[in-house]
Amino acid sequence: TIELDDIAIKLIDQPELQRLRRIRQTSLAFVVYPGANHTRFSHALGTYYLAEKIGNRLVREGVITDDELNVLKVSSLLHDVGQFPFSHAIESFYIKKGLGNKDLREMVLRGPLTDVLNESGLDSRKVRDLLNGESLLTSVIDGDVDVDRMDYLIRDSTHTGIQLGRIDLDRLILTIMYRDNGITIQDKGIISLENFYLSRLHMYQAVYYHKTILGYELFLT
Repeated sequence: TIELDDIAIKLIDQPELQRLRRIRQTSLAFVVYPGANHTRFSHALGTYYLAEKIGNRLVREGVITDDELNVLKVSSLLHDVGQFPFSHAIESFYIKKGLGNKDLREMVLRGPLTDVLNESGLDSRKVRDLLNGESLLTSVIDGDVDVDRMDYLIRDSTHTGIQLGRIDLDRLILTIMYRDNGITIQDKGIISLENFYLSRLHMYQAVYYHKTILGYELFLT
């Protein structure tokens, strides 16, 4: 169950977020794994949920403020707003033309979404800074162990039927610490962290770099 605040609802109602319903999370993986029809939209919601979960803990510990939590939540919801059709499958085509998905995301965030954020009392510049790696909170969404990867490992594993992406999510969230000097983890969470990295490796081998999927992506490009 994912509870959305007023700002999240306003953003989700925008066409820039709604288009994510039509972009598959794992692009052409459904060719090999027919169940892999989940979307970037559901992934954005899952990332938002995890960011809020971690953010609330950081607020309780006095690491971040409520305002920073709001920026973190909104950034997690918008982190994939610049995805191309077919997701990463055709990204290399556009990169050769000097346009990556981060560039597209920047264009979108400087467009109509800016008004939505500003009207909601959020500084759109702070959101862009976080997503562009210029904030101390960037590592929560884009780091060695981030909510983006936490969500897609479990989500992709579930929809492909591959059991290699299973991770001890609650334990990992409980023991990981995001601080000014980077990410640390308590000793009691080391096994969960190792499992996270191994799961990611195995999902790349079994799904993301599957030879047939890569072949279809090259054909599409």
